Amino acid sequence: MNDALELQTILHNVSSYAHFDDNQVSIQNTTPSFKKLEITQRLANTHDAMEYILSGGDHYLKGLVNTSTTLIKASKGGLCDILDLVALNKVNHRILTLKKQNMKTLKGERVLDAIDGMSIHLPLVKRLDECFSPSGEVLDSASPTLKSLRKQYRDVEASILKQTQDFMRVNASKLSEQVMTQRQDRYVLMAKISEKNTFNGLVVGESASGQTAYVEPAFLMQLNNQKQTITSLIENEIEKIAWECSALVGDHALTLMASHESLMMLDEWFAKARYGLEKDAHIPTLGGNILHLEAARHPLIDPLKVVANTYTLDEHTRICIISGPNTGGKTVSLKIIGLFTLMAYCGLPLLVRSAQLPFYDAVFADIGDEQSIQSSLSTFSSHISHIATILNQVTPSSLVLLDELGSGTDPDEGESLAVAILDAFHQKQCTLVATTHYNRIKQIAYEWDGVMISSVEFDIQTLSPTYRFFAHQAGQSNALAIASRFNLPSTLLERAQSELETKKSETSRLLENLNEQIALNQQLEATLLSQKDMLSEQQALLKQKEEELNAQLEAIQVKAQDQINALVNEALEEIDMYLKEASQQKQSTPTLQKLKQEVKALQPKPLVKEDETIQVGDYVKVKGSQRSGQVIELKGKQAMVDINGMRVKTSLQQLQRSEPPVVKKSKSTYTS
Repeated sequence: MNDALELQTILHNVSSYAHFDDNQVSIQNTTPSFKKLEITQRLANTHDAMEYILSGGDHYLKGLVNTSTTLIKASKGGLCDILDLVALNKVNHRILTLKKQNMKTLKGERVLDAIDGMSIHLPLVKRLDECFSPSGEVLDSASPTLKSLRKQYRDVEASILKQTQDFMRVNASKLSEQVMTQRQDRYVLMAKISEKNTFNGLVVGESASGQTAYVEPAFLMQLNNQKQTITSLIENEIEKIAWECSALVGDHALTLMASHESLMMLDEWFAKARYGLEKDAHIPTLGGNILHLEAARHPLIDPLKVVANTYTLDEHTRICIISGPNTGGKTVSLKIIGLFTLMAYCGLPLLVRSAQLPFYDAVFADIGDEQSIQSSLSTFSSHISHIATILNQVTPSSLVLLDELGSGTDPDEGESLAVAILDAFHQKQCTLVATTHYNRIKQIAYEWDGVMISSVEFDIQTLSPTYRFFAHQAGQSNALAIASRFNLPSTLLERAQSELETKKSETSRLLENLNEQIALNQQLEATLLSQKDMLSEQQALLKQKEEELNAQLEAIQVKAQDQINALVNEALEEIDMYLKEASQQKQSTPTLQKLKQEVKALQPKPLVKEDETIQVGDYVKVKGSQRSGQVIELKGKQAMVDINGMRVKTSLQQLQRSEPPVVKKSKSTYTS
């Protein structure tokens, strides 16, 4: 079943996002769970991992290895390899780095809980850092003894070099070459074969040509012995350090094992999350009786070519029949429904805009690539045997996928058998998705309760599939249209069309008319929606224009008021000057006073906007007075205000918001 739906290919792709080698194998071996709690937990883990990564959480775990074998050996008192100890401490450092993050800025509760639960013994980390370099070299800081021995070793090496150079300079005539070489981890000189016994030392061998002897003079023999002794002491000290570190790891093995396992678990969560984020995938909602995949894209089809489709089986639909031509995408649609269900049950995000899936107790599939299926008895028998097995195991909570129902045998018998099989699954009350070419099956979709007909689109103009999925619409096989692309004689195609018209039943013609009407309705709906969008855009544009004109009008009014005020103020200043002169000359000024009042009256009243946010129950103040009260009624731009029990009707322009009155608490008195 998994191979038919290509789940193994998906899991292999997801595993490449894991950093631990063991997790790559684990993800590839993942099997869908059909337990509600386990499915929910798997998806919750992936969801929180995606949230954690999106919030900026550190998820880089590359270069780490599984340390369980090392920890088990250490816990049993065994000696750990130095490279294994270095790898273990690398994991320790990665955990410490994760724990140093600012958790307050990160999301993903499950991930944060896992990180918080990790524990690393800092003195152990420090000790391993003192002892070993990242490449596995034992450092001088591992112990004072090791540091001292290595100094002695370097001193001996220096003595060997100096004394050998002095010796070669003095005995140059006896040497075949003035170089020092090694034989069996000991330094030796290359002497002429005739002079090999003149050095008061040991002859350790001869060259292949027999012209050179390898000799170890007495002084060099002593230095070589010192060097080997120190080397042996260094090796013993390194082993002692390895034992010490192994014991220290063993003391904290259980804690480390739990923390390292948590890190490996996070790596698996992160792998699924990185896959989902890269593919723009989402976590589905589980539960209920509705299957809904919105804008679903098959993960194995080129993202630049894949067609997103929406598949919906509501609570009243148990069977979905997919019709349409060959290579039109029927099988892809069938596979998406089954594959996405299994992916969700593995804890993987789905390539959808949104998704809802029921909890199925099993997913059964009988799918074969029609292009590779040969119409033979063995193939037909295999399909029937498989369907019989499914019928014996299926329950009302199962999902069944059948590709090309009733194919591989005589068309008439195949159609009758397909109807009987469909009826058997209908009685089982399971969820069934099947593809077919048979008209009788398409007709049943209109007759039986809980059965939905659907199709994949075929462009009759270009004679090519569009891979678009349409619910509640039957598709045609378009065999004759496709055949016309292959240069068949026109007379042959006309004869085939005539035969087809003869065999068409009245029901088939009604179905064709119904599909044509559905197509017209869909086209009309699309046109109306387009017109609605156009009207909405025009309405928004008109509103914008109105706001712009109102703003311009207000600006003009303000400018006009400013100009009038300037003229009035200028006139008032001139009148005041005449009044002052008349007063000084003790002349009568009634005419000037009257003129001043008339000019003042010309001053425009300031533009006042009503407060449109005032609601019934708000406390307001009447502009230009100290009276305030509560709004008890609103009618258009008029308001009824209760001021200390008296109702006053006024315009919103005359009101401004105020704070509610403070109720003073009366002091209680009592008499004893």
